[in-house]
Amino acid sequence: MTELRAARERAGLSLAEVQERTRIPMKWLDALERGDTAAFPPGPFLAGYTKQYRSFLALPDAVVGAATARPAPAVLRPVAHPGRPAASPEVEPDPVHDVRRGDEHTITLTSPVARLRRVGRMGLLGAATATILLGGLWFASRAAPVEVEGVDIPPDQVLLVTSDSGVRARVVADGREVFGAALPTGRQVRFAAHDRLTIELDAIEGVSLVYNGRTLKPLGAQSRARRLVFIDDHGG
Repeated sequence: MTELRAARERAGLSLAEVQERTRIPMKWLDALERGDTAAFPPGPFLAGYTKQYRSFLALPDAVVGAATARPAPAVLRPVAHPGRPAASPEVEPDPVHDVRRGDEHTITLTSPVARLRRVGRMGLLGAATATILLGGLWFASRAAPVEVEGVDIPPDQVLLVTSDSGVRARVVADGREVFGAALPTGRQVRFAAHDRLTIELDAIEGVSLVYNGRTLKPLGAQSRARRLVFIDDHGG
């Protein structure tokens, strides 16, 4: 590469002036003029900077010699054995996943880019699965009624209450108070009793009541406090 230095000196230029005009870093200019090709990293840097520098000095393009070429990767070739069929012709390796069989072992070659893509796909699949599971759990928790039985054996009376505004309620089942707080908004609460079930509500507006499978529609002012009493028709 002394040709580069000689051409630069004939043009009356310093390395600093060449760096300013070509934007090639000083260390690469110096390495090119010294012929130190080993200083360049793998890739197109050596060929690119050589072409740019020669073009700047009005020198003809030069092919980077064999001394500067990177060694080609080793290729595993199938070995023929007596009594075995001949190996199939070599084909271009798959850049993602190439399996070549030798004499006694199998070698799997996977490129770094392919590994990153595979890890990314697995991460996206895991995130999507987790989102679906969490969404299903949330929906199930919203749809399932809150159990407030009030009895220990199968009841004769079941009241399902849903409030859109979270009104307060007091519920007494067979003489025992089982609930006394604000109803959870949008959640269905299940109350049960054998003989007598009483519910007191601050207001009936926005409240849905289903008694033993039948939807109730209380009459009168919906914004007033209401007290509803349910008695077993069969007399317990």
